Amino acid sequence: MRNIGNFIAAFALVAAQAAIAGTVDQRSPFVQGNWWNPDRSGSGVEIFNSSDQTMALWYTYDSAGKPVWYTAQGTTSTIGTASWPLLKHRWVDGKKADPTTVGSFKVSFSNVQSGQIEFTIEGVSGKWTIQPFVATSMIGDMDHSGSWYDPTNSGWGFTVIQQADVLGGALFTYDANGDPVWLSGFERGTNSIGYLLYSGTCPTCTYKPFTTQGAGRLTFDFKDEYHATVHSALTLAMAPGVNIDGANVVQFSRPMSFRSVDRELASFTDDFAMKAFLQDGMLNAQPPLLPGGFSAGSPSASPYSTTNLQEAGVDEADVVKNTATMIYTFAHDASGVRQPSLRMVSIGGLGSSMGEATTVPLAVSSAEMQFLSYAGLYADDSVLVAINGSQPYVYGALSPWSAGYTTWAGTRTYVEIFDVSAGTPQSKWRARFDGAIVASRRIGRLLYLVTRSGPTPGAAFTYYATPGSSADARNHDIVAQMSLADLLPSVRVNGRAAVRAVQANELYVPPQGMRKRSADTTLITAIDLDKREAVQSLGIAGSAETVYVSQSNLYVASSRYELRAAGGTITTFDPYGAATDIHQIRLGESGMSFVASGSVDGTIGADMDKAPFQLSEDGGRLRVETARIEALPAPGRVRAELTLERS
Repeated sequence: MRNIGNFIAAFALVAAQAAIAGTVDQRSPFVQGNWWNPDRSGSGVEIFNSSDQTMALWYTYDSAGKPVWYTAQGTTSTIGTASWPLLKHRWVDGKKADPTTVGSFKVSFSNVQSGQIEFTIEGVSGKWTIQPFVATSMIGDMDHSGSWYDPTNSGWGFTVIQQADVLGGALFTYDANGDPVWLSGFERGTNSIGYLLYSGTCPTCTYKPFTTQGAGRLTFDFKDEYHATVHSALTLAMAPGVNIDGANVVQFSRPMSFRSVDRELASFTDDFAMKAFLQDGMLNAQPPLLPGGFSAGSPSASPYSTTNLQEAGVDEADVVKNTATMIYTFAHDASGVRQPSLRMVSIGGLGSSMGEATTVPLAVSSAEMQFLSYAGLYADDSVLVAINGSQPYVYGALSPWSAGYTTWAGTRTYVEIFDVSAGTPQSKWRARFDGAIVASRRIGRLLYLVTRSGPTPGAAFTYYATPGSSADARNHDIVAQMSLADLLPSVRVNGRAAVRAVQANELYVPPQGMRKRSADTTLITAIDLDKREAVQSLGIAGSAETVYVSQSNLYVASSRYELRAAGGTITTFDPYGAATDIHQIRLGESGMSFVASGSVDGTIGADMDKAPFQLSEDGGRLRVETARIEALPAPGRVRAELTLERS
């Protein structure tokens, strides 16, 4: 095929770079692999890029309904703007002949999972909307997906699609006359695939269902991500010199391990890239939901214990905490309204005696306290920690995670550390974090605080402005004037000036899929209780669904697509269906670090308190329970077990 030498050389360069770091700008501009038009089932387009080149292999039919394949290739930067030559290939005298230009091919993408092709074949034009071909949303332990060929016998090859236990794809080759022809097939749980010869409708003809006939089997013996041997038991007569049986093939496209950043968290390279992402996210801002959906306000927390420890060794906050000698709780007035102070009482003889209750003031003011619905304590013989914060209030069964930005904007979380080693608590450190509290956990001498914040664009901002309208232009002007300080959460320690809570290389973006960019930030802060300082921060850009913490890992789960609009209705069809990405963050004295990402079918529950109990870690494996809704049968539940290891 044309430019094969340049394509392979560029591929090697990208592979070396991808192994160094995972950043947003290293992600593919579209989902690599097979795309299709669901309205014209029976054909597909393999699309992949390497370095500055993008290539398409189009499996379709001629005007007589015979299977035919074409190729198109161009500079990646011209996607959406330029038409590339559409080439038809032949096999002559035992080798690949020069291709013939039969038309043009233009591809564009509205997001990495939604595209369009515009084409002309032999003077007739057409247009398709395409999406990735998906057998399952789960990511398997092995993935050999890509385009494969035999360098010693080039001109034909395989499109391999491997998704979890599904393996298959298409063979592009030549019939006995040297004309291009293709076969396709899929199997589960085996590397021996039954292939079919298709007959169907040309791209510009009135669509009719395709027909198939058996064409034998191919068996793939994968050595690794780059090498495989193919054994053929195909019955289709092919041109002399197309030697498939026993062929040693290699990847023509980039192997999956070189594209891991496409399905993992990715950080920013600098402030400029981060600011551009967050500003784009602001232009997608949604208003807070009205009653019946969500509200930023919430009632006072109940003045009784709700602690239910999920993991041994991972302490959770509670409104009442005790040691062997002390009991601590929050003070309340006669109406049960929480006050900006703590109540404490000493106990002796395993509770046989009790001292007089005393009150200790908190740094948070009474005016601030009335807007803080959450309260929690951590305590031992040397330290007492008080947390007060905003928390989203949810009506019904919908998830607060998918609420508009302003549900999270303007919220605050306060942390205050007291030294209790001498008896009477002495306030030693306090901090105010932008954002509502999502969760907190204490492991040893480290306190992990998870908050979520969203910037507010101001009263002049128009939500859902029509693109191109004066309101839309005004929105762009407003967002363009926002600084990083306006867009990112900040922290104020001991009353000092507010400082930025996260740096560019500490803010990670989940795979975007069909989701619009978001300016929300989920912030994870590690606070050393002995040093009395925040020792590390790590942020997740956009939405998340739940947080689960074991003794050594923190997991953040996020739906792969936008589940709901502002009114709570399902909005987006995603070719991957209901799926959840789970990101593993290693915890420890040396700091937090991103480890790997995985995915499961279905979504995790909406209840912020109960959802973490749908995850558990055991023996290095993460167990997840999700739910999915299907047309038939009735709603079901899915259990999955993941081992997250970064390649």
